[in-house]
Amino acid sequence: MGDGRVGGEPRVACGGGVRRRRPRRRLARSHVPGGTLRPVTAEGYYGDLAGASEPAPALNTGVRQRSAETAAQGPEALAAEVGAARERLRVRLAQEPADRLMTVRHQGHTLLLDEYLRTRCVELAVHTEDLALSVSSDVRTPGTTLTAAVDVLVGAARNRRGDAEVLHALARRERDGHDALRVL
Repeated sequence: MGDGRVGGEPRVACGGGVRRRRPRRRLARSHVPGGTLRPVTAEGYYGDLAGASEPAPALNTGVRQRSAETAAQGPEALAAEVGAARERLRVRLAQEPADRLMTVRHQGHTLLLDEYLRTRCVELAVHTEDLALSVSSDVRTPGTTLTAAVDVLVGAARNRRGDAEVLHALARRERDGHDALRVL
């Protein structure tokens, strides 16, 4: 399983779970004329996400509110909730069809389940780092999750700014006039 394949099929790994993975492809955005739904990729999802670094948008305000409500229940309740969700998902994700679609409420984008899980890898990686820093912990994001997160965020930067701008951000910082790698 070290090559990312199980039974000859490519797989996506994020945290402790593994799913079937189809070859990567670019998908068109949302709806097309005639009402056909065409899902976005994880890169397209983050490429379209605007204002995420601002503290005031409704998205971040809602996250902070839900976080405060969850925290008020105490660490034991949170740990129990996470454990129960992990067990439910361990069974359910293995049974989901490859063409399962997920719609993200705050953006209205629809993604294939595997693409949606790649967005969760980004969130897990980013917030694991945030939490570790806030409590002075040396806990780090698992390597497979971190790799998936970086792939998605660099892809989002490429979608948003183009390859030349990303190249400048990576290799010629003085020519990076748009902070091209900044996605969140």
